[in-house]
Amino acid sequence: MFPMLRTTLLLLAAVLLMLCISSCEPDTVPFLTYCSIQGDGTLFDKDDNSLAVGSWGRAFYLSDDTVFYLGSSLVRRNLITNQTQYLTPPELAITDKRYLAIDKHLAILYFSANNAIYQVGFNGENLSRLSPEDGYGYSAPAISALGQRLTAIRNKRIMSYDTQTDEWSELPSPVSACYAVYLEDSGEYYYYSSQEQNYWTVISLCKTNGTEADSTFLMKREYSDFNKNWLSLRVSHNQRWFGIHNMLEPEAQYDMWGGSQWYRYSSDLLVYDRITGNTTAIDDCYSYGFVHDTGELLYSHYQHGMADVRKMDLNSGLSTLIWDGYYCKDNYFFSMSEIYPRADGHKIYLRTWVKALR
Repeated sequence: MFPMLRTTLLLLAAVLLMLCISSCEPDTVPFLTYCSIQGDGTLFDKDDNSLAVGSWGRAFYLSDDTVFYLGSSLVRRNLITNQTQYLTPPELAITDKRYLAIDKHLAILYFSANNAIYQVGFNGENLSRLSPEDGYGYSAPAISALGQRLTAIRNKRIMSYDTQTDEWSELPSPVSACYAVYLEDSGEYYYYSSQEQNYWTVISLCKTNGTEADSTFLMKREYSDFNKNWLSLRVSHNQRWFGIHNMLEPEAQYDMWGGSQWYRYSSDLLVYDRITGNTTAIDDCYSYGFVHDTGELLYSHYQHGMADVRKMDLNSGLSTLIWDGYYCKDNYFFSMSEIYPRADGHKIYLRTWVKALR
């Protein structure tokens, strides 16, 4: 009995030793890069970093000759000629680096700088302040589909600006808004709100007619491990589909033996269809974006250990695999930070984390 027990203990010790050695072995370190692919899944180019911006900020990809970057300044760039134009002067500091409202037909940009709302033409012309000097900060500008109304957030309340009369008004509800848009066809405001409830952060989508204090609840997403810096609230250009998603960048965690392991984070993506009233849920999503001209949904999804790229026709709910997550020999997409579809959807830039097989 004792020899058998000793053998068993030796085997257990060997297993524990192997686990310790394995845990001390460093994990392969992912790196952040840009690449591109055609909208139909062809011509993948792992070396195409044309959209890489350094510190310029978030990119808004209209066409190859018109890309806007929202960072410390508002910048326009031509990817073909590599020409760069600053649309804001140095004394105008961007204060909301997530939201740039684009009126493609009138070629006007709306943005928040020095805690106020400004507008400027695509070529830098007619730069002017729109929000009043009332002592409040204005953020999250959004323009309606026909350009009739601009919305912004002031002290967690929705502010509405009539582009024809140049008049601002404050909606009676809600008191916890973080982003809102006006819909000309229904005369309603759709807005996102953020509230803390029992250690959870609840992001909700609601609608209001703008004249009454009551709102109609549409969908919500609850987060226990919430990071506002990675909250992605997006609305399709035709203002039919509304998305909620929260994503964290990959990070290394270390164990007691000094070994490291890289972890990636994904979360459910919720997309609400205001025509049908249905909500589509996509699990294990890294990032997403709406194609400007078509309203199609592009998203990165965890599949077979990789972050793939998919396209969904939201009318039918059919999803098509564009890229399986393969980068190059022994390297794969570990996580996806951002998807930048061109306005026509024919080309897509990816800001992705790449990792080698261990």
